[in-house]
Amino acid sequence: MPTALAFGIEANYVHPADLDLPDAARCNALFDFDTVRNGYGWIFPKRDHFNVGIYRISKGDGASGLKGALARFAAAHPLLRRCRMTEAVGQPIPISTGTQPVGRGRVILIGDAAGLGEAFFGEGIAFALRSAAIAADWIGRTMRAGSAPDGARFGAELRPLMDELRYSLRIAQAMYRVPPAWMGRLGADGTIREALVMMLEGRSSYRSSFWRIARRIPFAIARRGGMAAAPSPFDQDAAGNEKGRGTV
Repeated sequence: MPTALAFGIEANYVHPADLDLPDAARCNALFDFDTVRNGYGWIFPKRDHFNVGIYRISKGDGASGLKGALARFAAAHPLLRRCRMTEAVGQPIPISTGTQPVGRGRVILIGDAAGLGEAFFGEGIAFALRSAAIAADWIGRTMRAGSAPDGARFGAELRPLMDELRYSLRIAQAMYRVPPAWMGRLGADGTIREALVMMLEGRSSYRSSFWRIARRIPFAIARRGGMAAAPSPFDQDAAGNEKGRGTV
C-alpha cells in the first residue's frame, strides 16, 4: 500500500456568553487518547468557542460513524453540553508509508499530494513546508548543474523525510492498537509522555521516539496503579462539578 489514509472530523462549539469557564478551559488544549478508538480527540479553546475534533487512522464504520464518534466525544465532556455545535467538517488525510511514489518525468509531488501526512497526530503542514524546501533546493541544484529535473530521482531527496514519517506510522500502529481503556496507563508513563511531547515539539526524531515508546508499552500496560491522569477542566460542568474521569 503506497499511501495510507487517516480521517479527521471537526466542528466549532460556540459557548454562550454567560458560561462561566474555568481559566484552565480557556487556556489549555486537550488531547484525549483514552476515549477514541484508533486515534484521539481534541478540544482547542478559542475566543468565543472551542474547536473540537477527532482523528483516527481507521475510518471504522464510515463517515456517519465519524460524526457519531464526534458527538459521543463531545458528550463525554460536560463543559461542552451548553455549547452550540456548528456543522461538522471531515476529510481524509494521506499519511506516508515510506513507499509511495513522489515523482515521474517532469512532475514531482510534495505535501499532501505526495502523501506526506504524519500518522500519529495527523499533522501535515510542517511536512508540506519541509518537502517544499527540499524540492526547491533540489530543483535549483539540478538546474545550476545544467540538467533537467527528473521526477523519478526526487524520491532519493525525500527519502530521509519519508523514513521519519514511516516511523511515525509505526508509532501510531503500536499505540492505537492498545484498547482505549488502557491508554491512560500509557499516558501515565513518564518515558512515553516525554517521548510524545519531544516528538510533537520537533525535539526528537520519530525513529528514536519509536524505540523509546515501543520498549515502554509492555511495562506501562502491565503496571497497575501508578501516576493518575490529571483531571481535565472539560470534565467539569459549568457549576464546576467533576464528571469523575481524568484524561491524559
